[in-house]
Amino acid sequence: MKNMLKFRNLLTALLVFSLAGAGCLKDKDVDENKAQFTIDNNNKLVELLGPAPSTGTVVQNLEFSDKDTTFNAVVVNLAADQPLDHEIKVTVKVDTALITAYNSANGTAFVQAPTTAYSITNLVVTIPAGKREGYLRVTTKPSVVANRDYALGITITAVSDAGVKISGNFKSQIVSIGVKNKYDGIYSLRFKTVGWSAYGISDNLPATWPSNGDGTSISMITSGSNSNKLFDDYGFGAYIQVAFTTGNAAPTGFGATEPKFVFDLVSNKLTSVVNDAVPDSRNRAFRINSAITDSRYDVGSKTIYAAYIMSQTGRPDQFIYDTLVFKKAR
Repeated sequence: MKNMLKFRNLLTALLVFSLAGAGCLKDKDVDENKAQFTIDNNNKLVELLGPAPSTGTVVQNLEFSDKDTTFNAVVVNLAADQPLDHEIKVTVKVDTALITAYNSANGTAFVQAPTTAYSITNLVVTIPAGKREGYLRVTTKPSVVANRDYALGITITAVSDAGVKISGNFKSQIVSIGVKNKYDGIYSLRFKTVGWSAYGISDNLPATWPSNGDGTSISMITSGSNSNKLFDDYGFGAYIQVAFTTGNAAPTGFGATEPKFVFDLVSNKLTSVVNDAVPDSRNRAFRINSAITDSRYDVGSKTIYAAYIMSQTGRPDQFIYDTLVFKKAR
């Protein structure tokens, strides 16, 4: 939505600039009514707010739950000079072809949510009189959709007012359905690594992971009801095990690693850490450090304490000690 507003503001700025420039060059013609222009303020369009399907998706992150959850999947917007003095009805459809096309164009693997995983009470969205927006409401159980990259493709097919047109560029949208468990969020990270000094990796020297300025470089992203994957947003923009070179001289990371943390939902104990990446010839793997018995998520401070081990063919174990402090919701 912000991108859309920026785009429109840019167009407006360009229009003003072009008109101002034309005025400077043709002031005399305008004054003598030899050059004129008109602006049609009567155009009215309905559209789906957010990036177009060819450029992105709307992400709906839901809190993890076993109960039915209803949310606004897409915003149906009236693009007009003024809101209407009467309500309009906008009909949409679930369009599976959008997801196939999007995956093909972007190398993604979204799956059309099966009809058993969600319900839509009404495919006709109402934009009330005097308003610009209406909402398509979708109901699902977050626990059912948590473990797949589910999405919905939505397309506008009709509008009740003959004076309102359907947008050509923004009539379709893909809604990615994300789910968040209680460990999900953006965290700061302080950690140390031990055991790989011979390979140029910082040894037994605590450090704070570089951040984007406010200590929020690491995300713990829900991968199941009780599991989260560590995502670095500082240098890699990927699921990866981060590290420092000798003496904490420079940030680095280990390829073919995607640390996944698994918790006990009742005790919040960290029960395992596994590598969720496709292994390569190094065969890197993670396991919980059984010598440290208090790896856990502390509810009061919203802090994850994690002691685990990374192994690799032909090398000794590398010991990793993390303290992740919750900063804000993702």
